[in-house]
Amino acid sequence: MNKESVGIKSFSGQWTSKHLRHLLRRTLFGVSLKDISFFEGKSLDECVDILLSPSQSPEPLLNHYHDPEVPLGKPVVFSSYGKGDAEKLRIAYLKAWWVGVIINQERSITEKMVLFWHNHFAVEFNNVKDSRYAYRYLDTMRKHAMGNFRELTREVTIDPCMLVYLNGNLNNKGAPNENYGRELQELFTVGKGPDSHYSEVDVKMAAKVLSGWKDDKVKIESYFDPGSHDPEVKTFSGFYQNHEIKGRTGEDGAKEKDDLINMIFAQREVSRFFCRKLYRWFVNSNIDEAVENNVITPLAELLVKSDYDVKPVLKAILTSDFFYEPFLLGGMIKAPTDFFVGLFREFGVVFSDDKEKLSKQYWRISVLLGQLGQDLGDPPAVAGWPAYYEYPIFYKDWINSEMLSIRDILTRLLSFPTESDKTLMFDFSAFARGLKHPESPKALLAESIDLCCGIVPGPTQMAYIEKVLSNDLGNGPEWTELWPAHIADANNAEVADKVKHRLAKVFGIIFALPEFQLM
Repeated sequence: MNKESVGIKSFSGQWTSKHLRHLLRRTLFGVSLKDISFFEGKSLDECVDILLSPSQSPEPLLNHYHDPEVPLGKPVVFSSYGKGDAEKLRIAYLKAWWVGVIINQERSITEKMVLFWHNHFAVEFNNVKDSRYAYRYLDTMRKHAMGNFRELTREVTIDPCMLVYLNGNLNNKGAPNENYGRELQELFTVGKGPDSHYSEVDVKMAAKVLSGWKDDKVKIESYFDPGSHDPEVKTFSGFYQNHEIKGRTGEDGAKEKDDLINMIFAQREVSRFFCRKLYRWFVNSNIDEAVENNVITPLAELLVKSDYDVKPVLKAILTSDFFYEPFLLGGMIKAPTDFFVGLFREFGVVFSDDKEKLSKQYWRISVLLGQLGQDLGDPPAVAGWPAYYEYPIFYKDWINSEMLSIRDILTRLLSFPTESDKTLMFDFSAFARGLKHPESPKALLAESIDLCCGIVPGPTQMAYIEKVLSNDLGNGPEWTELWPAHIADANNAEVADKVKHRLAKVFGIIFALPEFQLM
């Protein structure tokens, strides 16, 4: 970070289209021309206020894929537990449903935060093996997307999906299971930072506090079993000031959970740990001493001052000077969801009106997303995806020779689909229609790169790209005549086909640029 940066002071530069695109890339999954048009002309504060408005709750997963146990068109996630392989199929289509929610997202940070929370409070749906629990978990993440961190932690602690995933439902008096008690501290709250010194004693005490919580597969909820709860006094280490949680009996034993959460959130390291995760998610992976002192510390103070409400901290980040520092623009490698799902939003992929076919399209995207390394609903471990915590690699974890090859193959398949499979394809002509000067080869290329790439290639590289594309797009009168002809008569199949193939070649070059992988 530049030495001149001073904490979280508000952005003081000139608000430009470059800064707007940066803001939208970091808060949405892919930025369409319609998104840019909607926000253009608005101030930074106006844009951020819109983005921080919560989305409407999406319709739950409906049976459009022939689940034999659920009536066609009815909700799947409120039915009885599926027989045989039914839950495996339901989880696959729940992931597909989630992809559809992201593709059809409102102009809100909500979906970005749902995935943030999923990475923070990570569970693996295929380990839980209950689509109803998985849906309830996602619904909880969405309802608390910009809410209170402490209250969400309180809910997640006894969420049925989390109870099953980290064996909290097996945590009993006399046979404590420490899985959740450990991750609650190590990964969810105080973390493993330099000032986090919780001990094995604290893990054991947390497990005893949380003993007795069970899941009900009929009611699809959690409940407290007093007979399985350890009623003894729990004494924590010096890290928690040797705090004691009074042992409770009967139904009162459930209240110990709140005592535990309140004790943990009284530690200032919780706010610092959480703000580091927010910074790495929205800003940059590098947190040096200057960032820690000038950004993380004041953000953490703001989080505590707001009583752990997340929204004020998000606003402070998105309206700050540091968020728009030049070296941070395009300073992230796109995660698979930003890269792949974003493409469908950016390039106007037309989806089927038939609900069964639409379900299959979303399912296909979900499967391909998993091949790219970000299987929604199934991060590789309880720590989430390594790109957000693995020092010093971080975002580079998304990119290697294999993953780059898969990214390249997928963009080619969507640009030039086979005759037998045109269920998903880019509409480059529709994209070009939204540009300011698509009739000019040079302007079309420059604006497309500006919109698609995290940073713009330098003058030498741009000159080279223009030269390479001169034969495809044409620098002369051919394109300047072809495009107006297409606009005048979109039903002329011969002209439309020429336009489509030439634009596909142009965007093929753009997709191959290193800058296209950045945001």
